[in-house]
Amino acid sequence: LTRDALLLYTAGLAVAAALVLTSQSHPGLSGPGGTLASYFARVRAWEDAAYSAGSWWGVARVRWEMFIGVFALHLGVNGLRVLGAALLGMAAFRAGVFNDVERWRPALRRTAVWGFAAGAPLHAVALYLDEGRSLRPLPAFVGGGSLYVGTAFWTASYGAALTLAMETAVGARLLAPVRDAGRMALTNFLLGSAFFAWLAYPYGLGLYGRLSQAGCLLISLAAFAAACAGSSLWLKRFRFGPFEWLLRGWIYGRLPKLRHQ
Repeated sequence: LTRDALLLYTAGLAVAAALVLTSQSHPGLSGPGGTLASYFARVRAWEDAAYSAGSWWGVARVRWEMFIGVFALHLGVNGLRVLGAALLGMAAFRAGVFNDVERWRPALRRTAVWGFAAGAPLHAVALYLDEGRSLRPLPAFVGGGSLYVGTAFWTASYGAALTLAMETAVGARLLAPVRDAGRMALTNFLLGSAFFAWLAYPYGLGLYGRLSQAGCLLISLAAFAAACAGSSLWLKRFRFGPFEWLLRGWIYGRLPKLRHQ
């Protein structure tokens, strides 16, 4: 599984490199004969216009066009990366990492330290190059590639650190709300998307482009804290989040009991 996961990660990076460095024609806003550079340039213009003063329909249209335009790119890059991450998680579970943390403690410590150390310079390069959003092929590849690989290292580092922290009394108590938020991931994702859409778009508060990076960070941290606290309160009375409950009912053909016995 680990080998397959690494192959998927490498394949995703190769797909991204091929699309960016060759400026391969891409469907969507750029049209059949457009390039990735012209596509992203037009997307930025559409975003600024729709997100600053457009209607709900205008925002929805831009989001749809973006989805269609980069669907193949996301499927080839992010799809392979997500599948690779899932296989790595399965490999760790099968190896007993989460059931026998004491045995794996040295490896988890090394992963936490070296994963963070390896990811830090890559993220620095990605931030310097605007995370690969340049319209020039080489900065786009280097910035995007650094973010792609650096994110993998930091994900492994965070996962290892959190696993170790959950084994301590203090860590388990402090991270319990984060665990609860993870149990309600779908609900939190949908509610968070609705909240930030209302916050940013003109049919809500219309704060798109008006907040500083520090302001965005503070709002994001506050929203995450609210999601953690809300999830803990909800799960004290109910077994699942509301959308997780509906999803389980759809999968199994009947709705399970929602309240605790």
